[in-house]
Amino acid sequence: MSIIDKPFITGKRQFYVFHLWGDEKQLGGKKNFKLVASHQNSNDEIVIEENVALALKITGENVQTVPADRYILTSISLPKQGLWRFDAYIGSKLWESMVVKVNGPPS
Repeated sequence: MSIIDKPFITGKRQFYVFHLWGDEKQLGGKKNFKLVASHQNSNDEIVIEENVALALKITGENVQTVPADRYILTSISLPKQGLWRFDAYIGSKLWESMVVKVNGPPS
């Protein structure tokens, strides 16, 4: 799983494209994808997406794509600075995780 290098800023809602690689049987067609964000130093957990199907292709102005097997475009705003872990689930199975740094708003 990856995203295009774009900063995460506390409280600022932005669009991000998540790229996933894997077997078509597991990734394709079903509304069984879930994305959860968890803050490193607290019990804060936010469900970003749930019960959605992954796209084969994302198109549109200013959309950068990576040659992945599936994509999901989502709008995210995280409330705290620090490290956040994104956990991607296919059905009830943890597919992949990644950690991002969320910066405070510019001074």
